Amino acid sequence: MSSLMISRRRLLQYSAAAFAAAISPLHAVAYEGEPAQEVIVKTVEGELRGARQGGLNIFKGVRYGESTAGKARFRRAQPVKAWQGVRDALKYGDPCYQINPDWRAWVDDRNGSEDCLHLNVFAPVGNGSGSKKPVMVFFHGGGYTYGSGTVPAYRGVTLAEQGDVLLVTVTHRIHLLGFLYLAGISDAYKNDTNLGILDLVEALRWVQRNIENFGGDPNNITIFGESGGGGKVSAVLGTPEAKGLFQKAIVQSGSVNHLNSAEHATQNALRALDKLGVKAEQITDIENVPVERFWEVHQELTTGENPITFAPVISSTSIPHDLSSPEAIALSAAVPMIVGTNAEESAVFIASVHEKAPQDIDAAVEAIFPSLALGNPSDKEAVHRLVTHYEKHSPEVDLSTIAFKAGTDVMFGFDAYRQVTARVSEKTAPVFHYRFDQKEPMFGGAFAGHAVELLYLFGTLDVDEAWGEAGLQRARADLYPGGEHYLVRDTIIEAWTSFAYDGHPSARLMPRWEPFTEDNQATMLISGESHQVKDVYEGEAKDILSTLHTGLLN
Repeated sequence: MSSLMISRRRLLQYSAAAFAAAISPLHAVAYEGEPAQEVIVKTVEGELRGARQGGLNIFKGVRYGESTAGKARFRRAQPVKAWQGVRDALKYGDPCYQINPDWRAWVDDRNGSEDCLHLNVFAPVGNGSGSKKPVMVFFHGGGYTYGSGTVPAYRGVTLAEQGDVLLVTVTHRIHLLGFLYLAGISDAYKNDTNLGILDLVEALRWVQRNIENFGGDPNNITIFGESGGGGKVSAVLGTPEAKGLFQKAIVQSGSVNHLNSAEHATQNALRALDKLGVKAEQITDIENVPVERFWEVHQELTTGENPITFAPVISSTSIPHDLSSPEAIALSAAVPMIVGTNAEESAVFIASVHEKAPQDIDAAVEAIFPSLALGNPSDKEAVHRLVTHYEKHSPEVDLSTIAFKAGTDVMFGFDAYRQVTARVSEKTAPVFHYRFDQKEPMFGGAFAGHAVELLYLFGTLDVDEAWGEAGLQRARADLYPGGEHYLVRDTIIEAWTSFAYDGHPSARLMPRWEPFTEDNQATMLISGESHQVKDVYEGEAKDILSTLHTGLLN
């Protein structure tokens, strides 16, 4: 049966009432204009005023660190200072300064500032039992360059209330402000490396200190993130200062196994200083550069090049080991994980392939290769063999979709597989591998593209223009006339939040999800017909991908 449909047998597993609730309009939208009741919570630093809306207590723009402007620029975050009285937490804080060209669902409505160390708390109202809820802390995507914890796609209402978990979304420093490596230029910055990652560690410290007062369990924290956010989760797993601050982790379409070298990062920093007009011997002049200039220089240095130039770095004072090394994995060996990708991630990056409808394998390879961050003639030959292999084994599938699959495996999929197998070989806590197959209407077709699963996970299927075109809800309703996509929403929410509860993902409309082992190579394919398969990278495909330097964030 097609993954676009849910079988009658599975629908009958839901009662009629449950199914009606599942496909009804999302109540999260109503919260935006719903009258709110004031809620006061005491933190270690002072009291916060939030709002009770529906079944949640919501606190927006909670400061976990002081402003990073001026002399604090390119320095470690300082924890928020104590205050007197009650501080409002009723509106979102600034994103890190940026001019974000992304689609509507992924864009904050402000350019932001350097006063961006804020988080948001979505806490289910207590049931009187006194039990503490699992805490899920979300790191936003955007390739270390764009985004915040407050964009429309990440509205936390449905995930928190339906999953009965306490959700925290975090905003922090990105692009040059978070990942310019100055330690190779001046010893004055040797302890101030990977600031964007250390901001997240500071946020986790805030959670440890304060989350119990919001109803959360400080001993049951799951970090999760998608795309660049998955890369951040990967980096935090290898950060010694983060050890013990969380108990579980989920990496969605952002597995990172290798970091920039200090030498490479220093060369990029020197290029940036040159454009900023700052001399290495007068490095503190960087404190006086207008914040807008950092964004402009980042764009100047990455346009036409790898947009992930400024990213986490191997550094003795923050992330001392490459993330695939036994030393790095040992830091989080006790942490159960979910790791995976979507079936056609690359559709978002190379959408024109579908429009061009390549007629032969050569045309498909020519269309996707420039986007794969590969540079050697042997790489192109390997990609040609990969596309040929997929076409041979799926002759009924059009070449556009074959190209998307090959591009996806090179950009994201095989790095997730490498991350999983590296942890399994080191005998870590269980790792659960997935592929999200639920298709979305996008770019004139239907694909499980990059970030598609977030609209399901956060229950933000109501957000329009998520892929740059209006009418998404209507197109989705046409694709799933029975409302089956709402059941997939419920499935991923249930799987992710059950993992937050007990370390094993499960859902009513999903068979038992086995952890990945060297023997079973188990992967859960999540869709309207979720099922588990063995070894998604069998035989020749695995051999070919093993020869390539895969990954978009590596």
